[in-house]
Amino acid sequence: MAYVICAAGAGGKTTFLTETGKRFVSEGKTVAMTTTTHIWDPKTDAQNGIRFFGTPTEEGKLAAPSAELYREICRNYDIVLVEGDGSHSMPLKIPKEGEPVIPENTDEIVVIMGKHAIGRTVRTVCQRFESVPEEDRLCAGDTVVTEDLMREIAERYYLVPLSVKFPKVKIRFRQSDMFVSGRDADVHRMTLVLLASGFGKRFGRNKLAEMYNGKKMYEWTLDRLLSASKKMPCETDVLVVTQYREIMEEINGRKTCHLHAVMNTEAEEGISASLRIGTKEALRNGSEAAVFFAADMPDLPEEDIRYFLKQFLYSGKTVSCMAREEADREVPGKKNVIPVNPGAFRFREGIPEELFSLRGDRGAMKVIRNHPEECHFYRIEAEKVRDIDRREDLRS
Repeated sequence: MAYVICAAGAGGKTTFLTETGKRFVSEGKTVAMTTTTHIWDPKTDAQNGIRFFGTPTEEGKLAAPSAELYREICRNYDIVLVEGDGSHSMPLKIPKEGEPVIPENTDEIVVIMGKHAIGRTVRTVCQRFESVPEEDRLCAGDTVVTEDLMREIAERYYLVPLSVKFPKVKIRFRQSDMFVSGRDADVHRMTLVLLASGFGKRFGRNKLAEMYNGKKMYEWTLDRLLSASKKMPCETDVLVVTQYREIMEEINGRKTCHLHAVMNTEAEEGISASLRIGTKEALRNGSEAAVFFAADMPDLPEEDIRYFLKQFLYSGKTVSCMAREEADREVPGKKNVIPVNPGAFRFREGIPEELFSLRGDRGAMKVIRNHPEECHFYRIEAEKVRDIDRREDLRS
């Protein structure tokens, strides 16, 4: 019978299981991977010598295999790897009743939490934090995550309950660290594109040149991109795409290394024209990735920009975007995750062509939705990613 390893917890489970499987394959073992919840369907029988099993779903995922198939897998393979938890790409998690789902024949449980939660507020990076009664919480929602707090969350909500339920099973805790994954090695140069071509129709005039807390609106994000670009692990350029001669002249007057602007003569078409221009310029300067930022989001902090960019690079994912939570109007107490700007893209096969194919006022979110299994979501508070649409928003 197989030796069964089940991963539970949050960010890093799939990576851990994949790396573990590759190690066993290199030792001559036969390895199968499956789930008791959902994993992305690799659309192939095997990867890195690991065979995948599950029940295909309409969402392009694999759900748990039948009990009969699972028993057969355990009879025919040396190692069976099981993903027994889901966290919606968040680095920390507090499980609900009935989670994680651990097979009875499990030999080893590895509880995983993502170190990329460190430095951010627990409310933003911990799935189901707000579902825990206030009197039972380890901390307040705006508490900044530390390594010790991460361990406490794993201990209280996973390690202790699992040790009671599975007293004979080996249980250990692991902190995943995407920042030492090495999966950023394919991006040596990146371009941060500031989209500054909007007409501001609802605002009534060019809102990007409007003063907002002592600066022109577009300058807030521009200055933060310039600062963040100096702290990236790869060479990083900043490009401004604009239809406004005033902004062009101001950018050119800065004479800042790795900053330049390009005129958008097709702004009437909509945002797709800016995206095509930004993609073309990023490819021209030798970038392997481009990240598109809106110039009318002046409240997006530099710290979140840095975290977002680094997580995109180190995740190894093809695409990435920020995501905010919004209350579901139809289901009380439920929240939906809404993808928002900025959007990031590695120029892997087909991605530049998809960006070039955009037309009209269709943003890059269409491309992101085409690659759900290859998207890294960066959770963020809604107030940080609000855009200024109307004059009254300046006073909000």
